[in-house]
This record gives sequence, structure tokens and C-alpha cells, in this order.
Amino acid sequence: TNKYIFMQYRALGKTGINASILGFGAMRLPLIDKNPEHIDIKETTKMIEYAVDEGVNIFDTAWLYHTTDRSKPGVSETVLGDILSTLNMDKVYISTKMPSWQINSWEYFDQVLDKHIERLKTDQIDLFHIHSIKDSFYDEIKNNGLYEFIDRALDDGRIKHACFSTHGSYEFLEQVLSDYDKWESVLTQLNYLDENDNTGLKGVKKLNSLNIGTMIMEPLRGGQLAVGQPKN
Repeated sequence: TNKYIFMQYRALGKTGINASILGFGAMRLPLIDKNPEHIDIKETTKMIEYAVDEGVNIFDTAWLYHTTDRSKPGVSETVLGDILSTLNMDKVYISTKMPSWQINSWEYFDQVLDKHIERLKTDQIDLFHIHSIKDSFYDEIKNNGLYEFIDRALDDGRIKHACFSTHGSYEFLEQVLSDYDKWESVLTQLNYLDENDNTGLKGVKKLNSLNIGTMIMEPLRGGQLAVGQPKN
């Protein structure tokens, strides 16, 4: 019998990844106090081990998760890398994100990407996202060589699949997709209530039509849609 009888899987676009329909987000891990850098390692380990045991195979983090100073990296990647490295890594895929708004040189891109890899204790990042691309600075990072950066990281094997995340409009999504033909997955914001906000359901359908993987953040609107629900 299939151990993961309750977990469902979907092809993540053209990545070749058979992804669990629920992923594990490492943006809000349990804390030992109110400091976001003080992650409760014991509880987090239990959560991750349980998730893997139940068939979750996508683990998502980012350079800035769990930091008190956005000019410095957070500790989410390090904690996730430490824990996942003790498990069977063949069963899981790691997704992380580089701050898009700071990409301004080869040196920055290469140094930060190498730090991602070091912190996550891996040789290759499965799903590497350019984090939260916005139209206010998109032209600047594109002109600074964004796509040349990604090409090089794909060619030298440091990343396996090129991805990006955005909170932007559907029109902006279309623009980014049309500018580069190696995108394989996109992380967008969509919840069960606001189907027309940001890229919306229209964006998901666009990605599906291009066979580009879709990953959804905040499906419960940051937990707001779970508040006040009937208990029975």
C-alpha cells in the first residue's frame, strides 16, 4: 500500500518534479521567544520530520526569512538546511529565493547564490527563485544582467530550475514571462477569496497554458481566512 495515501501529487510544470500539493513554508517557524531569529529547533525538527513522513516533498524558504534586519540574511535557510541534511534528501526538493531588489552586479549574485547553497547544505538548489520581482525596479535588474546571471547559474549547475515570485499584476507577470524562456515555476499570491487580486486565477491559467509550474503563497490570506471558523 502507498504510505502517502492521503497526500496528492501534481507535476510541477516542466520541471519533472512530482510535487506534493501541500508544501512546507519556512517563513514562520516556531520561536522560543518573540525574536524571529530564535527558532525553536526541537519543535521545527518535529514538524519537518512529520511533514516528510506524511509525504510533503517541497520545502520553501528565502534569504530574508527569520531576520530582525532586512539588510542581513535570516536564519530560516540555515535551520532548514541543518534539519533536512539529516534526512533523506532524495525525497525532498528545496525552494529558496534571492532578494531581487538587491541584484546589481555579478559579484552580488554569485556571492549570495553561493551562500544560499552553503546555508542549505546542498550542491544544487532545486527551485531557485528571484524573490518578489516588482515593476518598480524590474527594468533596472534586467538591464544589470538578471537573465545572464540565471543562465550562468543554470549552466554551471548551481541551480536546477529557474523560478521567480511576484505580488505584481497579471500584466506584469506576462511581461516577465515574455522576457525569458527558461522560467520553469512561479510563486504567486492567491487565496480562496480574492481570486482577482495580484496575478489572480488568470495568472495561474496563464502559467498552466505555458506548462510552467505554479506554487501558491498565502492561500488562507496569511491565516485570516482561518480565523473565526466553526469548530465543528
